[in-house]
Amino acid sequence: MVAAVVVLAVAATIDALRPEGGRAPPQSARPSVTLPVDEDAVTARLLARYGVSGALYLTVRTGPGCEYRVYPLPRLGIMSSGPL
Repeated sequence: MVAAVVVLAVAATIDALRPEGGRAPPQSARPSVTLPVDEDAVTARLLARYGVSGALYLTVRTGPGCEYRVYPLPRLGIMSSGPL
């Protein structure tokens, strides 16, 4: 019984995410106006709400090389960066 419910849920999810006939929706169905969203501010609020803390370390490709960046959580402002 549980397996049948899981299979139906997966099938419904795939069907909902798939565009009709595999084609993009007509131009008129797409939104014509998008509002700017400060995604960093939204992410920082979510991280703070769930009590996420610490530091996020990552590397970013910049031109011929890479750069490391350190972001304090939940604030997300660059704390440190430099070339690798």
